[in-house]
Amino acid sequence: MEERKIETILSKIDPNIKLDKEQKEIVLDSSCQLMIIAGAGSGKTTTIVAKVLYLIQEKKVDPKTILMISFTNETIRDLKKQLHDKMHYPVEIMTFHKLGLEIIKKKVSDLTILSNKKELVTIIISSLCKYDTIFQNKCYQFMNTKMCRVNSRKIKKEDSWETIKNNPNYIKFIEILLSFWNKWDTLNDKEKECMKKRKKRKRQQDFFYLFQKIEQVYHLYKMKHHLFDFSDMINEATKLLQEKIDLSFSYIFVDEYQDISYHRFLLLKTLVEKTQAKLVVVGDDWQSIYQFSGSDSNLFIKFPVLFPGSQVKFLTMTYRNSNELIQIAGRFIMKNKSQIQKSLQSTKHIDGPIIYCYYRKSTFTKKLNYILEMIAKENCKQSILILGRYQHDISRLYDNPLLKKVSKNHFCYKHYTKLSICYLTIHAAKGLGYDQVIIINLEDGTYGFPTKVQDNSLIAMLKSNNRETYLEERRLFYVALTRTKNRVYLCIPYLHKSKFIRELKRLH
Repeated sequence: MEERKIETILSKIDPNIKLDKEQKEIVLDSSCQLMIIAGAGSGKTTTIVAKVLYLIQEKKVDPKTILMISFTNETIRDLKKQLHDKMHYPVEIMTFHKLGLEIIKKKVSDLTILSNKKELVTIIISSLCKYDTIFQNKCYQFMNTKMCRVNSRKIKKEDSWETIKNNPNYIKFIEILLSFWNKWDTLNDKEKECMKKRKKRKRQQDFFYLFQKIEQVYHLYKMKHHLFDFSDMINEATKLLQEKIDLSFSYIFVDEYQDISYHRFLLLKTLVEKTQAKLVVVGDDWQSIYQFSGSDSNLFIKFPVLFPGSQVKFLTMTYRNSNELIQIAGRFIMKNKSQIQKSLQSTKHIDGPIIYCYYRKSTFTKKLNYILEMIAKENCKQSILILGRYQHDISRLYDNPLLKKVSKNHFCYKHYTKLSICYLTIHAAKGLGYDQVIIINLEDGTYGFPTKVQDNSLIAMLKSNNRETYLEERRLFYVALTRTKNRVYLCIPYLHKSKFIRELKRLH
């Protein structure tokens, strides 16, 4: 009886959508804490939207007591389009930062958001250099080190502040400082204490001295002027939840949970404890690719431990990729020993879903055009995604006389103008699907794939020591492979090919 009720639950959003057995089980699940491990292209958003509709329509849950959280504004817009615009249900849908802001607003009336952290930091450094001789000496010395030196003109004590702040060495120092600070803000208190006690080299000691001075003044300034920055929206909201605060959520859904950071996790756990809401999280540890911004895939993997008594369910049927592709991609990603084992499957079958296309340095453009011609002859109205490891990889397309740029990342192919061609970095393409995918920059090099760009020694200090190499790069390559609805074409140089290519070929 219950299963029959959910057969048509999505009919007003899209009458063509039919839920599979696993999706129906999740919709009907009544666990207090539920973790959904969803494979790429398995319809996770469709599933959680169906579950929300079922709660409202069949279980008579007040939509105002349902909170949905995601990490990107794009996902938020998609959820609002389905639940607000099409169904007219006033479900609360927001990012973690918006949630933090809404909680703070309940307690703080004179709330002002600090919009330009960089500008305030510059003012603080100027002031400290003026009144603190030790700080000034260490600051100027550090800005003249190899790590910050962009040009040969050293920063001197007699320089005016206007001269200093326009010096490329100073600009580089600020860039390093803010990068370090962003990573520092993702650490928990224990990790910060360990970092403070850790033995450091002379240059690291000097930088850490400067950072702590600047951070101390920064926080005092914020307190004095009642300012909040983006980190405060999460941390301050968590503190305020300890007080008596008016919140009445019965269900909390979190999409893309593999991207959770430690401080967002604390906010979520505190909110669940405060409201006694049922919690549903959905994500895929195989697609955790935002470690650089603080996400910790271990918080996803350890969900059953962190939320005792929780249930775990899988979405294993993928509707985007062929079965042949996901079997190869699955064996590739499981080279990371810490990933959760999954057995994905698909009813779609394609012989040779991965096409290896080799080129010499001077023939890249010719090879790319050959691939586009091959795709167009099969169907000239397809969507094509060209993927690169970095945004600057798009420059490889600019010299192609047959590709005309029509917008920021979109191109028109002169021989087949109905092809829709888009260039994106793999990070930007996460969650998207295209008819065909072409991956470029599959080289073994510093800016190749996997990247060999090293964090500077300051950022490296803050990272945990994991013996597995290329953990995140491997997940990133998995994301790249699974953006296609049909085939993925790999552009590979004959010389210095990516180690991932050698691995992938052995998995066929």
